Amino acid sequence: MDKVHVIYLTATGPNVIQTVSKPVKTLADLKGVKLRGVGKQGETLKALGAATVPLEMVDVYESIRRGVIEGCMMPVRY
Repeated sequence: MDKVHVIYLTATGPNVIQTVSKPVKTLADLKGVKLRGVGKQGETLKALGAATVPLEMVDVYESIRRGVIEGCMMPVRY
């Protein structure tokens, strides 16, 4: 398993950014990466440099398969 890299802190989390195209280890790695982003998560991702795509959560897997997005931000559940 890859190491976990903390690259931002937020008051709305905890969240994890999951990508399929490339690993994200620094904020610079997020620049231009197409991620599903809506609401506060979308605002956070934009501030971090990602290119957000507004999608319903139900459309995430199909959108990844088609190359519409490269990943998403998901809440951590424990």
